[in-house]
Amino acid sequence: MRLSLKSKFLCLGLIISSVYAEEKIVQDNNGQFIEAKINNLGIIESLKGTISSYYPDDELKVICENQTVKIHKSMSGDGCYDIEMTYYDDFITITKIFTANKSNEKRDNLTYKIFFNSDKEFLVKDEFVTIRKENIKSSVHGTSSDSYLPLLKFEKNTGIQYFGKSMSDDDIGSRKYVYSKDMNSVDCYEIMPGDVWQKYMTATIYDFKSDNNAINLINYIILYNYDYQLGVMFFPILFDMNKNSSKFIDIEIMADSYLVEGKVKYLPENLNSTAKDTPWVEGTSGDGIGTKISIKARNPVTSLVISNGFDSLKKYIYENNNRVKKIKITNLEKKKNNFIVELPDTVDPYEIKLPFKTKLVEIEILSVYKGSKYEDTCLNYILAK
Repeated sequence: MRLSLKSKFLCLGLIISSVYAEEKIVQDNNGQFIEAKINNLGIIESLKGTISSYYPDDELKVICENQTVKIHKSMSGDGCYDIEMTYYDDFITITKIFTANKSNEKRDNLTYKIFFNSDKEFLVKDEFVTIRKENIKSSVHGTSSDSYLPLLKFEKNTGIQYFGKSMSDDDIGSRKYVYSKDMNSVDCYEIMPGDVWQKYMTATIYDFKSDNNAINLINYIILYNYDYQLGVMFFPILFDMNKNSSKFIDIEIMADSYLVEGKVKYLPENLNSTAKDTPWVEGTSGDGIGTKISIKARNPVTSLVISNGFDSLKKYIYENNNRVKKIKITNLEKKKNNFIVELPDTVDPYEIKLPFKTKLVEIEILSVYKGSKYEDTCLNYILAK
């Protein structure tokens, strides 16, 4: 069962009454759970409990006064501090009030703003990090660890979290969150030596998203300060990031052939994934000239977004293998509707506007960019709009 605790945003300045709902918000596969006390505006006022590998701040305290929310953080890498958040129509102001302790000297207070719903180009942003609604390759550009926003790339119900001050092309991330299609559950992974993902938890998630993103942003920061992994895990749910990826149409992809190397199969289904090291590779004895890929969509397709070649952390793999050069695109609902396109020799997504609308598309490989070592022709992914 998915719990919904949606709440309408009330007038600013209204003193919050003591009406609460205390509800479980997440439970792991071992039965451990975290419970939240949520007031009548939908703001979390207390949290208790833990889940696998999470280390909550049991002394975290939240006080709501008019349009200001105050948090007391007992300890972090920054030492002890209080947080004051004041919310407005399209941004909140956050002030960290640092206090001295035995381990840390007192720092100057840090104040900055996080914006939301300001325009169509981003979900939330501050002066350090921007999390965008639509960006195929990456969603975030970060420059400072002082930001509360996560370095998070989210595509096709999978969130990749990065640590540090920025994301680089050769960094595959530190944690991975793979959500079910309905966002009711999530598999959590951490990166291990050798760039191997290891799952450490499956969690059931209960939705308490508000209709107002000021409330969602405040709750994210409260969750983040209770345990930063908890905040990052809830971020895509609080901001409907799966819906922001919906500009792409769900498609079924098939191909004439695919390559099998030992236990590894480079299947046509791989073309649905934007992840690295998961391309489709044709399985013919030559360059794959004449090989056809067919696309079936529920809704009419008006454009295709193609990433060429074998995209890998090992850059030389791209050059070692063939990439697609010229293709013929045919409307299978009306086969006289076809045209030829030359793809650029890059993994960067390349959008092709179709001169027709159709639910059935065929792509035929006409020529390739030759690989320096192998004849296998690769495509990283195909997305449809």
